[in-house]
Amino acid sequence: MVRMIVFKLVALFFVCDIAYSQFGVLDTSFGDGGKVVTSFGEENSFMKALAIRPDGKIIAGGNVVVQGYNQFGLARYNSDGILDLAFGIDGKSAVLVSGFHMHLSLIALQSDGKIVASGRLFNADQSDSQPVLVRYNDDGTLDTAFGNQGMVVAFENGDVSEIKSIALQPDGKIVVAGYVTDQVTYSNFLVLRFNRAVLRIPVLE
Repeated sequence: MVRMIVFKLVALFFVCDIAYSQFGVLDTSFGDGGKVVTSFGEENSFMKALAIRPDGKIIAGGNVVVQGYNQFGLARYNSDGILDLAFGIDGKSAVLVSGFHMHLSLIALQSDGKIVASGRLFNADQSDSQPVLVRYNDDGTLDTAFGNQGMVVAFENGDVSEIKSIALQPDGKIVVAGYVTDQVTYSNFLVLRFNRAVLRIPVLE
């Protein structure tokens, strides 16, 4: 009986090894041999988040440099890895918020196709940061009906905070969570909920 159990375990590991060797390879029908590299100019850019639409299109979000400022950047790809030219400019969207640096952390897709991106907004000298939400229309343009011309900053100066998670309720409300650090450097849990059409919260000064 003991020998039979050992034999079954060895056979199981052998089958798993075969499965990985067959399926753990790049899908060469995607992009160039399974890989896609997208440039946002001569400055560094970093992907930080990914979302898949119901139609199979892929939205990637991260940090790009626009006129010397770190900003949110989005790119949308067709299911085969080719940039979707109907999105932004040639498949890419990078909007300058002049005088501020922004670091993207997360993206979420609304049922109407709009994209909610979250992260941190920094002063020009990067001495202070606040959580920020930016919403884009399905074509990659800013949704100016959301917040202050498409952007919401949750706090005024003083506390340092960052969004680490985002979720969309069935009714369209946006819930984000992270941390906030007060003036005496204690960090605490932070949960914020926004209506689907957030209106006119002042931008960090």
